[in-house]
Amino acid sequence: MIGFGVSFVGSLPLGYLNLLGFQFLLHEGWLATIQYLMGVLGIELIVIYVTLMFVNVLAQNQRLMKRISFFAMLFMLGMALLFFFSTIEKRTVPLIIYGSPLLTGLVCSALNVAQIPFWTGWNLNLLASERIQLQGKFTFSYIAGCGIGTFLGMISLIFLLNHAVATLDSLQYYLSKIVMPLLFCGLAIFQGIRLYRMRSV
Repeated sequence: MIGFGVSFVGSLPLGYLNLLGFQFLLHEGWLATIQYLMGVLGIELIVIYVTLMFVNVLAQNQRLMKRISFFAMLFMLGMALLFFFSTIEKRTVPLIIYGSPLLTGLVCSALNVAQIPFWTGWNLNLLASERIQLQGKFTFSYIAGCGIGTFLGMISLIFLLNHAVATLDSLQYYLSKIVMPLLFCGLAIFQGIRLYRMRSV
């Protein structure tokens, strides 16, 4: 339940993975969306497991965290440009890789390096407060809860976005042309500020 709660709430904000999932639903349908989410989930579960096993090492390695923040900043800027130009060229789903929603989900989730500090922080906090334990079945039930929470959180937000677009015809245009690029620019600025603050550490 703890894994489910953290992951569900963490997946609800309007992040780029959710908006890409919405693009799949809009242009490719539910089957492609589910495949995409399975790809996203596959990488996230690996990240959760690895950060859980090496949480103390990752938390203390400030050099690695700086590199992650720098790469995340560049990635967000690249995504902002990609969505901006894909809207100009009137493409449907930007960044669909070899026509495979599953592969797109895997790649986009793997490039989302910001999830490493997110899960490192949460896992460190939960372990320190003894809310979770690193013991066999408890570890895997926690990870399973995280996976279910991520899937249900993302699918809920995608469904709500789809309902909103069906109600407001102009929303789709603004989401693709304005919201997505601005979202990525905002995330890049946030990563830049984090990187600047870590400079003196």
